[in-house]
Amino acid sequence: MTDNKDKVHGKSFVIFGGDVQIINSAERMLSSAGATVVAITTGREGLSKVQSIHPDAIIIDDTVTDIEMDEIIATLQADESTKLIPLIMITSLRTSDDYKKLFLVGEQHYLVRTEFDAMTLVLLVESILRNKNNDGSTEVFDFSEEIAEEPHVDAVGAVRLLVVEDDPLLRNLLSIRLQKSGITHEFCHSGDKALEQIFEFKPTVVILDLMLPGKNGMDVLLDIRTNSSIKDLPVIIFSNKDDDAERMRAKSLKVDNFLVKATTDLSTLVSLILSYGK
Repeated sequence: MTDNKDKVHGKSFVIFGGDVQIINSAERMLSSAGATVVAITTGREGLSKVQSIHPDAIIIDDTVTDIEMDEIIATLQADESTKLIPLIMITSLRTSDDYKKLFLVGEQHYLVRTEFDAMTLVLLVESILRNKNNDGSTEVFDFSEEIAEEPHVDAVGAVRLLVVEDDPLLRNLLSIRLQKSGITHEFCHSGDKALEQIFEFKPTVVILDLMLPGKNGMDVLLDIRTNSSIKDLPVIIFSNKDDDAERMRAKSLKVDNFLVKATTDLSTLVSLILSYGK
């Protein structure tokens, strides 16, 4: 936790929303990491505080009742002094359409309420602050392209996707995209269970992270290629590990694609997945 405290120490945050337990938990964790935190239970007062102190990041719990979430986000985005401040939402929303509406008006990062814990929040904040662009903005996912495109029905119906990924934030984002595209999919959270789930789910293509709890992704790929009944199963490596040695080993194991998370948008990934259904 030391590195995360170093990133958060001395930073300022405005937290607001209706769930007092979550707000208090977030405030305690960030304060213990050396941050200055203003915690508020109403949306309008929260907006006022953001506009007056210009914090390093904003955290909003979507149970705020005195103002609609899309109005809060639109207000922040319309103000030149606040539109580049990173925004994290703690949300109960579940449908892809609800998420997409929020992303399109500028919501950048989120945690699902049922999976919330203060430590994860601090890790996310640390990551956001570390990846700020020079102009103060942070990288965001663009949903607009996917809204305009409808996947080919035949390709969608032919795809059964298994995603072997342990990162809950990425799983949430992928789930939204895959649901929108109509792709039948399941998630596997560890390398140790990947082969078992492949035989149970019978995917037509696998997305495989390399850094996994238990067996790593490269060993999972080796298991696939040395099992006669699934040795030809298409595998897409989707990982933050990007070095020549990993690529060479993956190539020797006949990986079908090797994509780096940091340089691949999710629309590109979905298009690649659908190509295996044609």
